[in-house]
Amino acid sequence: MQTRLEYDHQAVVTNCQRKLKTGTGSQQLRVIARKIQYLERACPPFQRFAARGAYRILFVFLLLFSYRSAFAESPLEAQRVLRSKTPGKPGTERKLYIAPFEVREAAGIRRRSDVVSARYVFKSPITEKMNFRVMQDGETVPSQIRPVKNTSGEISAVTIDFVANFAPMETRQYELVYGANLTTTQEPTSGFELKETDDAFLISNRDRIVWTVQRDLSGLFRFRRNPDVEYVKPISAGLLFRDTGGTEHRLADQKPTAVRVTRQGPIASALEYQFNDWPKGGRSTVELEFVRSKSWARVTWTVESAMEITGMSAELSLDLEGREKLIDFGADDFVYATVKEDETAILTAGPITPDEPQHAWTVQHGKSDSLAPFVVGQPGQSTTGIGGWAHVLDDTRCTAVAVGDFAKSTRDRIEVDGSGRLLMAREFDEQSDSAATKKFEFWVHFVSVPVHIGARTSPQAMRSPLQVRWLD
Repeated sequence: MQTRLEYDHQAVVTNCQRKLKTGTGSQQLRVIARKIQYLERACPPFQRFAARGAYRILFVFLLLFSYRSAFAESPLEAQRVLRSKTPGKPGTERKLYIAPFEVREAAGIRRRSDVVSARYVFKSPITEKMNFRVMQDGETVPSQIRPVKNTSGEISAVTIDFVANFAPMETRQYELVYGANLTTTQEPTSGFELKETDDAFLISNRDRIVWTVQRDLSGLFRFRRNPDVEYVKPISAGLLFRDTGGTEHRLADQKPTAVRVTRQGPIASALEYQFNDWPKGGRSTVELEFVRSKSWARVTWTVESAMEITGMSAELSLDLEGREKLIDFGADDFVYATVKEDETAILTAGPITPDEPQHAWTVQHGKSDSLAPFVVGQPGQSTTGIGGWAHVLDDTRCTAVAVGDFAKSTRDRIEVDGSGRLLMAREFDEQSDSAATKKFEFWVHFVSVPVHIGARTSPQAMRSPLQVRWLD
């Protein structure tokens, strides 16, 4: 529900009298004081009311000693007397609106400097200029907020990104506050910078990290750190799909139909690629998201296709040194191994079929022509708890990857060669609807060694973003 704040102080008091019981305490005084300070800063009509000192003292006294402080539930207690109103319509006198939402840590992992990303879609487009803020407990949260306009130039949605710390399983309440007479949000002054060249996008953070994404999406992306440590070779195959005849095709073999920057700012940047009629008779959409606080990329590839495809994959050629490379796999347990130049390690998992061994997951190891089981899951085990992540390390660099919905309803694998070839692949059931939308989502995180210090997070956290739920 989009709402308009009613600033009439008598309506607030009357509402409190009707709904709230008596309560006292110094904590209530501090909470109320913060909310009133916010109203004074954000709402010019309230400033005029608060300027009458006697009324302000009476207002606080009545709330503190006669009513329970429901202010703790929202940074704007005037929200108790909100009236539904469509923003931007002629005749609207006071333009301040709020959309409450909650953020939940659902994976049971402590989060440090994680980026909360959300998108709020308005019930009807906004035709006038609006300013936006994210608020929590009466305080402004430094945020990157970008309006999304429709083809008519009206604001149909906003994207929100901000950095937060969360305890395991913690839930917090926030509000998106917006209005024409609201001051602009506080945004970090440093962070990501997105530059465009004739053939690529460069996303950097003061040259400490630099992502390079080609305009044709060839090779998917490259990554450089501090300032000349390369992680990916320029020969990567990038994104591939396999047709029913078993032939693999590079997505970048066809020129993108459209390429656009969907988010740009100090906290997060995002790109979107569209390929019409590729695969043949269908359409591919690739979204790449980069966040400042973590050196990872989130890739979401969806295919709407009339042609049957049996697999989707991503292949990167990692720039690794040394005779042996270290591999960690996240199955339902932790599996580690080493691979030499001519060796391969593969984690495979998925629903058990009559043609497959009765193991929900298997790690194979050895030369490519003589792979043998290395570690396997218990017979009849469910695929529910399989991690679906991997670390690939040399002496100084680590690449962490994680696959979304790993092995839940598809046959998935993560494959690493001693040469540095990293493959994440998904195979679809032959009985699946060929016209249905197929999705392949994964994360790639480039960090220094030791990974415990370089990453400051875990693959489990990477593949389980903080959850956002709008409460209106």
